[in-house]
Formats: sequence, structure tokens, C-alpha cells
Amino acid sequence: MKSSTPTPRARSVPSRAGSPAPERSAPAVSITLLVWNALPGLRDCLRSIEPEVVDGFAEVIAVDNASPDESVQVVEASLPQAKVIRTEANLAFGGGVNRSWPHVRGGYWMLLNPDAIVPPGGLQKLVAWMDEHPDVGVASPAIADIDGTNERPTTRALPSAGLVTAELLRLHRLLPQRVRGRIFQGPYWTGGDNLEAGWVPGTAMIVRREAAEHVGLPDPSFFLYGEDIDWCWRMRRAGWRVGYCSGVVVRHEESATNLRSYGRSNTLRRMAQSEFDAVRHARGGLRARLYVAALVVAITVECVHPRRARKDRTRARSQLRAWRSVARRSQNQ
Repeated sequence: MKSSTPTPRARSVPSRAGSPAPERSAPAVSITLLVWNALPGLRDCLRSIEPEVVDGFAEVIAVDNASPDESVQVVEASLPQAKVIRTEANLAFGGGVNRSWPHVRGGYWMLLNPDAIVPPGGLQKLVAWMDEHPDVGVASPAIADIDGTNERPTTRALPSAGLVTAELLRLHRLLPQRVRGRIFQGPYWTGGDNLEAGWVPGTAMIVRREAAEHVGLPDPSFFLYGEDIDWCWRMRRAGWRVGYCSGVVVRHEESATNLRSYGRSNTLRRMAQSEFDAVRHARGGLRARLYVAALVVAITVECVHPRRARKDRTRARSQLRAWRSVARRSQNQ
């Protein structure tokens, strides 16, 4: 009996790089590491994936995105099996990882932050999970802090002014827990694996080769953040599911490289602007501006909420400054 959910038919990648042909001796998964100012976490990342690279299950393609530090030298010394690609300038995330595509030989393509640590056996589990769900085009494991604490689901709802407003009005509390998790996802998700995620972050994103060939590569116009939201949106529109594999937990210090490089305020502004751009690309300028307006109101409430801890109100004020900046710019977009 055939499955009731058809797998989307593959077609050529709409990319200048073209689509590499699979090889008989190809690894199961090709890992792209975009190395830019990636020290000191890079060494631990390389150690975590070295066993799978040595035994041929995985390959590593390291893209030196014109890094100002010695990241690429560390890759060459620590993992000589890795293929290194050097760029003439910082091409950002999308442009950088797209440079690796012509060299991807695996049936799966994993975009891994160079300061993320994959657990023993994690790559095999992710690949097996994707094999079990052939209609999932892109998925993510769970993410925890670098010390293994604060494990959290990476399944996210697509950005929506309606969801922000409903949460602001506390309407989500009227819903049963499982329904709330399915609609709002994020911290409300308690259901284990998810085959209906809105989007998942690019921290440790595994992508089916056929899905990349069907949908195309990440949009290089996003300089920092937002390309994962945009790519997942495109995957869903093309008929692929976006998944969350709760059985694998990758450790990662969130935004550590960007915080070191750009500072907290600038990083938050970049995150907010890229999220706005992703919504604008997918739903148009009006819906994007409504989303920003709803967020500004919701975060303002968090800043003054008497039941929030002082550190939470301080964090909310930083986010509010970033989103207000985006709101001002969005009036002309």
C-alpha cells in the first residue's frame, strides 16, 4: 500500500553552483562548517565529528569565509580529511555555505555551526531519523547550552502577528497543552519529535539532498540570520515537511561568535532585521510590518511586567530597542 503523503519530485537546483552528482562511495552525510572567527569552540566541534569522518560515514567541507583568525589552520591541523574552500571575502552564511554545495557528495547535507558539539552517535541517529521520514526535507535536533544544561526544542512556528497577539492576550492559556504546543511550538512544545515544524534554526540543520535540489539553496541575500526561516518557508511551500528530532541533543553556545564579533546590541538588531526580511519575502511588506508592530507591543509589556524577573525585563529592553529600530526602518519598506 502506497503512502498517503507523496514525496515531492526532485528537479534541478536553481543555483549557479549546480547540483553535484551522488557517488557510489559517497558518505551518508556531508557537513559544511562555515568558519569565520570560530575559535575557540571550533576544536571541540571538530573532535565531536571526527570519528564519523574517519570511518567514512561523514565528510567535512570547511568554508573559510575570509576569517580574521586562524580557524582554517585549526581545521587543517585537527581534521586533515576535511576539504577546505577559501573565499575572497566574507560572504555571510548563505553565500558561504552555498560555496560548498558543488562538493557535497552525501545523500544528506548538514549545516553545522563551528562551535556546536554533536553527541556520540548523533549523526547516525539524525540520518536514520531522516531515512524513516522521507517527506521531511529539513530537520534539526534539540539544542542545549554548551555545558549540556537548558535543553530546548528547536521546533518553531512561522512568524505571525496573530500568534504574537494571541500570546500577548494570554489566549494560548485557554488551549490544552498539546494543542498549544502544536500551534505556538517553541518553548510550548512538549510532544517529542515533530513533523510539522514551521521552521528550525540553522545551528545543526540536516537537509535531504533531493529537497535542496528541488527548492534551491539558502538565499545569500540574508547576511546574518533569517535565511533558515526563509529556507524552511520555501521547503514547506514546495511540499516538504520541516522536522524536529528530539532524540539528538547538540550542545551550542547561542550566538557566541556573533556576540564576540559584533556585540550584543548589534547582533540583536541584525537578528530582528533578518527576521523581518524573511517575513517580508514570504508574506509581503504589510504583514511583515504588522508582525513587527505586534512584537513591539508584546515586548513592551514584558519590559514592565511586575511578575517578570529583573534579568528577564533587562533582556526584554534590549530586544525592544532592536525591534523598534526595525520598526522605524520598515516604514520605508
